[in-house]
Amino acid sequence: MKQTINLKMVLTTLVFFSAIAILVSGSFTQASPSYIQAKTGSCQFEKDWITNPDNPPDEVARSDTDGTSNFCDFYEFSWQWFLHLMAPSADDKNLRNFEIASRYPVLKATGEDSCSNKTGKPIFFIRTSKDKDDSTPFVLPERVHQAGSRAVIYDINENIVLYSVQFSEGLCDLTNADLKSDTAMLPSDTLELKMAWRILDDTSGNSIDDKSNYYWINADIVATDNKGYPVKDDKGEFVKGQRTLGLIGMHLVKSTPDHPEMIWATFEHKSNTTECVLDFQRFDHSYSFLTDKGKFCLDAPTHPHCESTFNNKDPDNNSLINGGAFFSGDEGVPLKHATTNICRVFPNATADMDYKESENNKAIDTLNEGAGAALSSLAPDNPMAVLKNYFNVGSLWLSNPKKEIGYHVPETPAGTDNQRGSLQLANSVMETTDQGTIEIDKNGQLVTSTEGVVNCFVCHGYNPTNTASTKSGSKLSHIIDDIVSGKTRDAR
Repeated sequence: MKQTINLKMVLTTLVFFSAIAILVSGSFTQASPSYIQAKTGSCQFEKDWITNPDNPPDEVARSDTDGTSNFCDFYEFSWQWFLHLMAPSADDKNLRNFEIASRYPVLKATGEDSCSNKTGKPIFFIRTSKDKDDSTPFVLPERVHQAGSRAVIYDINENIVLYSVQFSEGLCDLTNADLKSDTAMLPSDTLELKMAWRILDDTSGNSIDDKSNYYWINADIVATDNKGYPVKDDKGEFVKGQRTLGLIGMHLVKSTPDHPEMIWATFEHKSNTTECVLDFQRFDHSYSFLTDKGKFCLDAPTHPHCESTFNNKDPDNNSLINGGAFFSGDEGVPLKHATTNICRVFPNATADMDYKESENNKAIDTLNEGAGAALSSLAPDNPMAVLKNYFNVGSLWLSNPKKEIGYHVPETPAGTDNQRGSLQLANSVMETTDQGTIEIDKNGQLVTSTEGVVNCFVCHGYNPTNTASTKSGSKLSHIIDDIVSGKTRDAR
């Protein structure tokens, strides 16, 4: 049974839909291995993570001979948690685990009690800025902590991208006193989710709008006028119509007892976009955030129509690559606008010469290949099968969690000596303008640079003795103050 969800302005509440898992068996001439391992690398994708996803690990494994965790351990941890969150819940097969509101409440606006929301109806926001110190009030729909430079992005059908935020229920136990303390810690099992969604247009005839390729939900979306702005009826109520939304990105941030700095993992849909450089088959594919003109400019960057398109944040230029759109004035942000052309600056969120670059790339590629093979082998009506269309961009963590990382801004990037994994970690539909730099070199070729790069630890400070702090300089969580300020169940 499908349900309709109301959206106020660009605020959308929703009910998710999932099919009951159907286990398919067959006869085989030989036993199927319990894991799928790519040709290179020592990482192993276990089929059991799909068939028995209800018990993800509480801690990152320590598989190295010296008793420490290696790169594979962190990426296997990331995949296990992604699959667990996206699996049908044992409590309610019509919901995925992340949709169980008693475990993962939905973030609401400042002054509203997110901890009392037990309906399982996440709330959507427009992404307009990524506040570096997170000190501005949470006023819908102006802030979602997802983009740089106050950019807004639009898909191939010129529809705005929406975002939802959830968190582990244990954060509801923190108080205002904790946030001001010098010793308060976030729970050791803290989890934060930030998800990006796009409207799937079933009239486009384009394969990238086929909802069977997405984890999707139905929602009521506000209708727009010919300028892309919301429409009201004679009573002043917003005119709405049911649309289908597909999941296109997920930030999965999870702490453990050994890693209070949290493991920062991000996943994307395979149809979002392609790499900025070295993709010679981009015209063979359709993407949600790359037009034919965008593809042409990536292949012919010195063409007169393309030279000014890279990392240019001029709001009047609609052919930008990784530039986003910018709006000011009383009308606010339109729900429809010209497509944002996006490309992925660093494959695997890893630059040449990053620390243990080869090991990191091998771990990511091996597990993505293993996940794709295992998920593709499922019957189409298995609710986990759709996850074959998603991949892990990368993950980030600290080598020594006892060391502090102070707050930084993009102009003064955090040192990476103690950071491990994907050191350029960014999601193309969540940090579009903060992925690094693409430029045209003297030979007329596109090159990438880490100049101005922003990974998670640039905006998220970390103090190993005070992870719950909201003081400037050590804000690990950018939503904890909004959670605590809106609570009604605890007046402390």
